[in-house]
Amino acid sequence: MDFDTAESFQEGLAAVRVDGKYGFVDMHGNFAVEPIFDYALSFRHGLAFVILSNESMYIDHQFQQIIPFHQQGSRKKNNFYGKVKEVPEK
Repeated sequence: MDFDTAESFQEGLAAVRVDGKYGFVDMHGNFAVEPIFDYALSFRHGLAFVILSNESMYIDHQFQQIIPFHQQGSRKKNNFYGKVKEVPEK
């Protein structure tokens, strides 16, 4: 499959864009998550930043929302996306 764009592999997955939507592929090029996101960055420190229906969030390796992204006060810092003070308990 041809990708419009592809991030580098991080933690065994890469964010890719196909027909304007983002998903995640494994090292074999198989989709771990079909392209459903409006935007996505590859995983770092167990989390990936994604936008879905104008909602920004971090997802974990099970592709579950783990941390809502709050624009105010967040920024890219130390090779990590955003500023996270505490990870909520599941």
